Amino acid sequence: MKKNSVFEKLVSCIVKNDSQEFSEILEKNPTDLNSKDGKGWTLLHYAAQYLAVEIGQELISRSADINAKDNFGNNVLWRATFASNGRGEFIKLLLKNGADRYEKNIRGISPEELANTISNYNVRQYF
Repeated sequence: MKKNSVFEKLVSCIVKNDSQEFSEILEKNPTDLNSKDGKGWTLLHYAAQYLAVEIGQELISRSADINAKDNFGNNVLWRATFASNGRGEFIKLLLKNGADRYEKNIRGISPEELANTISNYNVRQYF
């Protein structure tokens, strides 16, 4: 990721959960929504990690790849499940829009299987 790149600016908006600035940057700087950083994360992976639901909705409405995988084979739903802390809004958004709950990562674990193993939160209720 280049320093001060559009991708980096958009990630910064996601971390701050600033959907207005995110939309403004995206309007002024059309970019490949499926481009990846060094970890293989797309903007939608970041939105899932930071539970930025409104930004996630915008990315999905702009045809971001809902089943994009990172370097470990984790799709966006896997990331949202891992980061959920018991909150299911992002998980529900992804499932409603066709995310693959059965796609396994390189360790053979699907988002649904991950949800069943997270013991400190009842994440499986969202599946």
